[in-house]
Amino acid sequence: MKKAWRDARRCAKKVYGSLGREALVIGLLSVLVFGVLTRFVGQSFQVDGRCMEPRLYTGERVLGEKMTFRRRPPRRGDVIVFIHPQQPSELYIKRIVALGGQTVAIRSGRVYVDERPLAEPYVVHASNENWGPHRVIDGRYFVLGDNRPDSDDSRVWGDVDGRNVVARACLRYWPPDRWAAPF
Repeated sequence: MKKAWRDARRCAKKVYGSLGREALVIGLLSVLVFGVLTRFVGQSFQVDGRCMEPRLYTGERVLGEKMTFRRRPPRRGDVIVFIHPQQPSELYIKRIVALGGQTVAIRSGRVYVDERPLAEPYVVHASNENWGPHRVIDGRYFVLGDNRPDSDDSRVWGDVDGRNVVARACLRYWPPDRWAAPF
C-alpha cells in the first residue's frame, strides 16, 4: 500500500509539474504576443470628450491601427490618436486638416487650406469663428475635432509633431450597436 501511494505521488508531481511549466510558458508567450501586437499592430482607445461628436461619443471604444503609417505618412482627413503636445500623459483623438508646409485659416467657421476651402462633410457642429492664418511646420499636423465648438485642438495648443502620432483610428467597436468604420 505504501508503494502504491508513493508511486501515485511521484506520478502527480510529474503531471502537475509539467502543467505548471506549460502554463508558465503559455502565459509568458501570451504576454509577449500581446506586447508585440499592441506596440506594432493595433491598440484599443477609449473616447473621452465631445470633440468628435457625432462620429464618436464619450465612452466609445476605437481600434487604432499602427501599420498604415509605417507604409505612408498621415493624410488630411485621417483621424489619429496622438500624444497631447502639452500633456504627454494624455492621448487625444482628432482629424488632420492640414499637413506640414500648408497654411490653414478659418473664416466664418469654414476651414481653408492654402487659400482653398476644405470640404468637410463630417462636420455637423461648425463654429462661426475666424482664426489664422497659420503655416504648419514640416513634420507636423494641424488637427481639429469634428465638433468645433467643443474641441480643444491645434487652434489652442498648436501643431502635432509627427513623432507623437500613435495610431490611425480605423474602427469604432464599442458599443456593439454603433460598430462601424466611420472615418
